[in-house]
Amino acid sequence: MHLRSGGENCAILQPLRHSAERSGGISADAPRGRWQSGIAVALAAATLVVFVNALCVAQRLAQTSDSANGFVIGHAIAGGNILLSGWHFPLDDYYFTDALPYAVLEWLLGPRPFLLVLVPSLTYAFFLLAALLACRGRGRTFAANLAGGATITLLLGAPPWIGSWNPVLMSDMHAATVLAAFIVLVLCARIATSELASGAIMLIPVIACLTVASDPFALVFAFGPALAILAIEAIRRRDSRGARLAFMLLAAGTCAGLVLPWAVAQMGGFTIENDVLTRFVPLALLARNLIAVLAGTLTLFGTNLSASGAGFGNLLLAAMRGIGLILAAVAVLRVIWRAFMSRGTDLLDRLLCAGILTVLVACTSSAQFAKGITPQTLWAGGPPMRFLVPAWLFSAALAGRQMQEILSTIGSARIRNAAPAALALCAAILVSGGYWLSGLNARPPWIASNPPTAVARWLMQHHLFQGVGEYWSANLVTAMSGNAVQVRSVVPNSDHLVPYVWVEDARWYARSPQFVIWQDHNKTGITWEQIRATYPVYRRVTVADYLVALLSSPP
Repeated sequence: MHLRSGGENCAILQPLRHSAERSGGISADAPRGRWQSGIAVALAAATLVVFVNALCVAQRLAQTSDSANGFVIGHAIAGGNILLSGWHFPLDDYYFTDALPYAVLEWLLGPRPFLLVLVPSLTYAFFLLAALLACRGRGRTFAANLAGGATITLLLGAPPWIGSWNPVLMSDMHAATVLAAFIVLVLCARIATSELASGAIMLIPVIACLTVASDPFALVFAFGPALAILAIEAIRRRDSRGARLAFMLLAAGTCAGLVLPWAVAQMGGFTIENDVLTRFVPLALLARNLIAVLAGTLTLFGTNLSASGAGFGNLLLAAMRGIGLILAAVAVLRVIWRAFMSRGTDLLDRLLCAGILTVLVACTSSAQFAKGITPQTLWAGGPPMRFLVPAWLFSAALAGRQMQEILSTIGSARIRNAAPAALALCAAILVSGGYWLSGLNARPPWIASNPPTAVARWLMQHHLFQGVGEYWSANLVTAMSGNAVQVRSVVPNSDHLVPYVWVEDARWYARSPQFVIWQDHNKTGITWEQIRATYPVYRRVTVADYLVALLSSPP
């Protein structure tokens, strides 16, 4: 197979481009040199502005022990425990996707709680940049690139305020997995069409391996569907050596990723445990799952007013985001229709569309998705909404890539030519005004002042550095103290408490705790009676929203 170095990021099929040119939407002879530098500046500016917008939202989100896990794990890696010996994780350990970035930044900047805001914001901005690059193509005019970039920015430029919990801007919620998987899909599409530099071929198995080892959910929304599409492509086109090579590289990386955690455990590193429900949801709960999928999708797109509020600013933002939602839906339906009618469409678009459809179907029928649905969060998305993050991000990239062809179907040349500028205007309003229109500026940053930080400071002031607590307090208080205070998880076992080695180092429990920390009505079910039955308590105090039991001696 002949591999060309360089090339466009993701080229649109030549027949489709000629069709768009004949319709009057773009000009094949338009000079490119005079605006290429402008495009580069625009990409950098858009990424920077979106990064700032993401920071504005992320610093107002209430972190949890789940989202703080990467910070605590990163501190252990930065401290020299590279393989996390003694640690025990669920199936999705997020080692390479989330924990390693924290380790690098903690090594450079120190264990600062603000990293809980910085790392997911950087991930979000990098995905936007990757999506913008993926919708550019050699030979496309400025108007075509403007339409694609504006569509992506309209969908991702201003992360919506959907409450104090947002899986896109919190760690260990699959967002970093989506970024890594997207890069792999782009590389697979490039190599399948002989448009990838030979030196970059090995990136496919390496990134795929690390991604699957960190978060096997990538098999559901990206690599599983991609392997099926590539296999079909190789069978249908017997001369497609590129598709066969992409399939083999992706399959090799996926298999290696499934084996890698076992290999780490054999070398004395961390261990994992499968806690995922792999069965189908009961038929009686299928309708509830479907409602949660629809509500969660609308929430992530920023068009669910039950989550964002119904003020004038939010209504205006929801209307503009609704335009993006419609364009994303049209893009998905267009790819499905063209595939069903056996008409040509770009391989990357088919890979993204297959991933979107697979994750929507999987969530609708999954017992794991149903596990987190409650009546209180059903219409706003709730915790299971994190499984829908790939569908939202992939649909934004797909809409940007399809926008040139969608606009070329408009019969009126005046509307067709004005559409890119109109999309750019909507995106500019959303990006520049979303912060104020949503009333986000009136909400104080949670990361700067919050109950976990207050109790962490109190503990440090009283020289209390070793403790135990219920899961939802443990790693969160540890992270907000900058890892100065270590709180290990415990759970009820009959009338007393026992260690809960879950995203923690088992060796921590060898140290005698100085205190127990918990909150009333915690989800772990820890009670005051169980604490007194397990530990020698001599004093109980209330700090911020937390209860702290001080221990007189080792239990």
